[in-house]
Amino acid sequence: MTETIRAFFAGDEAVTAVYLFGSQATGKATAKSDIDLAVLLREKPAYDYRLRAMSDLASLLKTEVDVLVLDQCGILMQRQVLKHGIVLYERDRRARLAFEIRSRKMYFDFLPAHHLFVSKREERLLQGDGNG
Repeated sequence: MTETIRAFFAGDEAVTAVYLFGSQATGKATAKSDIDLAVLLREKPAYDYRLRAMSDLASLLKTEVDVLVLDQCGILMQRQVLKHGIVLYERDRRARLAFEIRSRKMYFDFLPAHHLFVSKREERLLQGDGNG
């Protein structure tokens, strides 16, 4: 599987790095598990990039594949991919590491606001205001 994924993305000059994440990366995959990939690109992708990549990879791997464009994901998803994911392919190590540093900085800058939001939401739920 990993060699097929590497070969697929090696043919795309726009790809900086590819991460495997989700159950396949954590060792919790079952026979019904899909393959979750996050792709870091050098430039903004074409509007149908994800769909084409998912379709082409599903045909090659004979299983369902979900592809995310990493720098277009929210900061919490980026955090999950970087924390638990495995780098399967890397064209440009310096660019990948620069992205990871920026993403981690943004995550830690965002964390206090996220904690405040979650605690306020919990307070409202405990008070019976589920709409808060």
